[in-house]
Amino acid sequence: MSIQRLAGLALAGLAALGACPSASTGQDDPPPPVVDFELDSFKKELREVSRWKGDREQRLFADLMKSIAECGAPQAELVADLLRIAPDEPAKLPLLEARAAFDPELYPPGKTRKPVKPSSSKWKKLSESLIDEGLTRALPQRYVYDFVSGELRLVDEEAAEERRLPAALKTALLGFPPDQDLAEALLVKRLDRARPHAELADFFSHDYADLEAKSYVGISLFDVWSHQIPLDVPDVDLRAFAKLIHATTLPEKLNDSMRKDWYGRMAKSLSELRDHRRGAEATAAYWLQGAPNLPGGWNVPRNSMQALAATMEDVDEWVATFEEHGDAIAEFALATAKAGGDDTWDEGNARRDDLIRGRAKIREAAAGALRRALD
Repeated sequence: MSIQRLAGLALAGLAALGACPSASTGQDDPPPPVVDFELDSFKKELREVSRWKGDREQRLFADLMKSIAECGAPQAELVADLLRIAPDEPAKLPLLEARAAFDPELYPPGKTRKPVKPSSSKWKKLSESLIDEGLTRALPQRYVYDFVSGELRLVDEEAAEERRLPAALKTALLGFPPDQDLAEALLVKRLDRARPHAELADFFSHDYADLEAKSYVGISLFDVWSHQIPLDVPDVDLRAFAKLIHATTLPEKLNDSMRKDWYGRMAKSLSELRDHRRGAEATAAYWLQGAPNLPGGWNVPRNSMQALAATMEDVDEWVATFEEHGDAIAEFALATAKAGGDDTWDEGNARRDDLIRGRAKIREAAAGALRRALD
């Protein structure tokens, strides 16, 4: 086994260990049962209204938004509060960009890299070996926060082309206020306001390449190195890391001792970036969701974060708390809940349960608006 592969395995293991904040379970009463949110039973209706335009479309959209605002779901108000600072035309935001693998000509020596496209079996095999966190997310994502640019982005062309009414209806029938993904992205942006790891986010956003100089279009270094799978770590990427992050030019020939040293630095940097990024995403999700599907690596008692959220006056205090504690907010939340005793736990349980029940209320409101429009 090559030193690159051995180092890559160590890198993946260190990253995983360093990026999984955990806390012991406190008084976590079982949440209410979650409704089976699905769209299959509304396929025919969604297909029909997706063709609507003009006044008919506008009336349904207005009724949908009014029904959700009045349904009593707490997240409807929380989302509306965050959307006050949303861009005027979010559907015209730039797309989230894939970034090419590092060029061997800039960080020589190395073979010219050959792109591997998503249509290839090799690309699919690598992609399937990764944990696709998106598959476990209940909330559809059209909008995301880009930790590289520090701005909001559309996830892809499909999101850019989707019309407002169908997107809003699908989101609401899944139990979320329309544009909750935009609200969460706006909140993550606020949580990353200081941009402590902007350079690392830029570095790890580049496409991954293996030792055979095959670069996987759209699969980033962050994606690959955040998972416990065997890795190939080319010297080209090592030189790029040294140059871009540490302003150090490494020699053309690297010995095993140098590789071991620099791989350790890369593992530490990845862990720092991953902790911050996952912490910000999870903190945003907990503000708006009762039992969110968390980004990979987070393992906290659900009601400890909700107990902390229940003590907050508003989202500004929530943001300030994250700015003070960073990715250690889970540990702070547990300590706060324990110090507050049963009342604090109960308030956290109540907040969580209200948000979970709110999803059912939103789905019911959306189904009602859809029925009225089709009558």
